[in-house]
This record gives sequence, C-alpha cells and structure tokens, in this order.
Amino acid sequence: MEDVQKRQRVVQGALAMTADTALAPDCYERQLLEEYVKGLLSIDEVLLLLAQQQPAEE
Repeated sequence: MEDVQKRQRVVQGALAMTADTALAPDCYERQLLEEYVKGLLSIDEVLLLLAQQQPAEE
C-alpha cells in the first residue's frame, strides 16, 4: 500500500505542476498514469508506451 501512496503523490505533484499548460497529460497519458499508480505498469513501461505513440501523432 505504501508504494501505491508514493506513486500517487508523485503523479499528483506532476499533474499539479503541468495543470493548465501545454504539458498537461491527455486522456491516454492520464490512463497510463492511473495504471502506474495502481502498480499495473512500471514507469519504464509507461515511457515505452508513450514513445510508441509519438510517431503516429506526427
């Protein structure tokens, strides 16, 4: 449970810092962050999924 709380604090801090900026996460990015908080994905997996998404957007 402690790890979930730590991840939640980190994500909340990142969301607060990027709120109302161009860096604010979109829906897909928020979904990945939720899965990270729950421990379903590691941060490395989140980064990999985001990197795979990038070429499709360009």
